[in-house]
Amino acid sequence: MIVFSANSRRMLWWICILLCIAECTANGHSAATVQQITHGPKNHFFGYVGHGGTIPWDASGRYIVGLRTNFHDRMPKPDDSAEIVLIDTRNRFRVEVVDRTQAWNQQQGTMLFWIPGAAGSRFLFNDKDPETGVVFSVLYDMKERRRIREFRFGNESIANGGVSPVRDEFAGINYGKITRSREVISYPGAYDHTADEKPANPDSDGLFRIDIKTGERHLLVSYAKLADLILNTEKNRARLGDPDKYPIYVHHTMWSRDGQWIFF
Repeated sequence: MIVFSANSRRMLWWICILLCIAECTANGHSAATVQQITHGPKNHFFGYVGHGGTIPWDASGRYIVGLRTNFHDRMPKPDDSAEIVLIDTRNRFRVEVVDRTQAWNQQQGTMLFWIPGAAGSRFLFNDKDPETGVVFSVLYDMKERRRIREFRFGNESIANGGVSPVRDEFAGINYGKITRSREVISYPGAYDHTADEKPANPDSDGLFRIDIKTGERHLLVSYAKLADLILNTEKNRARLGDPDKYPIYVHHTMWSRDGQWIFF
């Protein structure tokens, strides 16, 4: 069996894409063109594309939101910032820095999501308080070129994990616990208020629904409930034993197209 490294897999992926484009163009099946819109020496990226329906383009198709960093070959350190940029596709792809964040990684980015029903002018991203390490979400207005709201919940690092495609709400998850549990999608330096708590899967933390208009949150399902669901069979109880040995965390959320269901 041949095992490819992560870099090799990415290279093979891009080779396949380029070969498909070349084949379609050669056979006259497509008039698609490929154009480079950003340039070095800095790195430009978005993070998850198509995750829960999110795309980099605004509703008008003019602006592309993304991140810009000085490096791409290591995980960010706690004090490494990424620039939030807007790319104007009707003005020679001009890149404008509109904000910065300390809550990001190369795989997920900073969970950039355009808000539906906001005339295509507002988007969410995550940030981290440099003093406390608490992660929170930011609502940014492109027309006003400023943050118009921050969703903070005391010392809890609850932030955006996915935006509803039909309503002004997003799924909130504990990024402090994610940072403690899964490095590749972590926000280094994120504070986890549950790190020393018992039980490891409390009934006060889990998957939240957060109202963008009011800032109110509602716990949809707790980690305690998820632990009960996992250990609801004799086989699982015998194999896993004490649920406190296995802190559960949610790191992906995806809304259904009608906004009625959340997959995680």
